[in-house]
Amino acid sequence: TTSTSLATINVSLPFWKSWWFYIMGALGMILTVTLIIKVRERNFKETEKYLQSELQDRIKVVIQHEKELEEKNKLLEESVKQKETLLREVHHRVQNNLQLISSLLNLQAKNVDNEAVSKILQNSQSRIGTMALLHEKLYSSEDIGNVPVQEYVENLCQAVADAYETDSCKVKYRIDLDQISCGIDTSVLLGLILNEIITNSYKYAFKDRSEGIIDIKLIHLDGE
Repeated sequence: TTSTSLATINVSLPFWKSWWFYIMGALGMILTVTLIIKVRERNFKETEKYLQSELQDRIKVVIQHEKELEEKNKLLEESVKQKETLLREVHHRVQNNLQLISSLLNLQAKNVDNEAVSKILQNSQSRIGTMALLHEKLYSSEDIGNVPVQEYVENLCQAVADAYETDSCKVKYRIDLDQISCGIDTSVLLGLILNEIITNSYKYAFKDRSEGIIDIKLIHLDGE
């Protein structure tokens, strides 16, 4: 007798292909991404807080440096003003001393019978007067280190004219100068040279003449 048996075999899908595995995987990814975002946000906030703190510290340092710089500038300005005041006083005293020497030379020249000696004293007085005039301009100048050439030359010409001009000979000046200023060293040389030229003009150029003209021109060249 032949009998037939039936067997039932159930085949299940692997667990990684099941629906609950997909759901768990998706939830895991969501949690991972959320955690990464949270960590980065926290790091960003900490970094932002640190940078703000550093910025505040830098701002405080800059403000402190500015205050210190302002205080130093004030001290420097006060020091410069004090030095300018002292320097003006020095020029004023030098001018007074030179004027005194010039007056003494003038008095001595009038009391000397020797004409050659009298001329030497007069020339010395003229040179000293030039130096005194320079210190007077430095004393009254807004810029203590520079002399306005136009005014200095005009006053120098007037001083020489007062000393040498006579009623028998009238000398006119034609002065054409650029608006420039010179330091004390240049002004000393310029004043002494002009003094010698103008003085010699009175002595020799206009001798036996009733009038004369002195032309003085100074041009400022670029870069010089």
